[in-house]
Amino acid sequence: MNRLLVVKVYIVDSALRKIAILAKLSRYKKTTTRDIQKQLDNEGEQATLRTIQRDLVELEHANNFSILRDESKPINWSIDKHAELIIPNFDLTTSVMFVLADKHLKDLLPPSMLSRLAPFVITAKRFLDNIQNNSASQWPKKVALHPKGLPLQATDFDEDIINVVYGSVLREKCLRIHYHSLTTGNIDNYTIHPYGVVVRG
Repeated sequence: MNRLLVVKVYIVDSALRKIAILAKLSRYKKTTTRDIQKQLDNEGEQATLRTIQRDLVELEHANNFSILRDESKPINWSIDKHAELIIPNFDLTTSVMFVLADKHLKDLLPPSMLSRLAPFVITAKRFLDNIQNNSASQWPKKVALHPKGLPLQATDFDEDIINVVYGSVLREKCLRIHYHSLTTGNIDNYTIHPYGVVVRG
């Protein structure tokens, strides 16, 4: 009886460990098994390099997670950035939420966070497309935000500038700017302390 219990615990622990390893893989950078081991260790999960390598190979051969490896030494692992998400509880409500967030919250999120949401939005839109016979799936098309007064045209900022400004607010760091006056032609340097981002209109 005790032997059977140990086997069951091992199976559960193995599955949870693989989920934890999957969570350490990124769509945007490559990761080695040693990096994964350090992250697991910081979370209190002990695993040998050989165990992590074996789990990665099994996950790779499962063909459900779009795991990529390169031929460098040590081997680097990542997830295909174009891969669809595999989320068990990705239901209609979750899909509607992500589609609405993509439509209305773009200006409220730092570009780094927005890019990480892209796979969720792609998966959400595909989910809703597949259940068009359900009227609730059309909810994002049935609501709109209507501002008071005349609609304002958003300024087209350079993406690098947006990244720096939002990053400064996100990390609570000072921001050094160069202000070029259109009236005098003078260029002044300022160090500012941004407290937040205000989106108007």
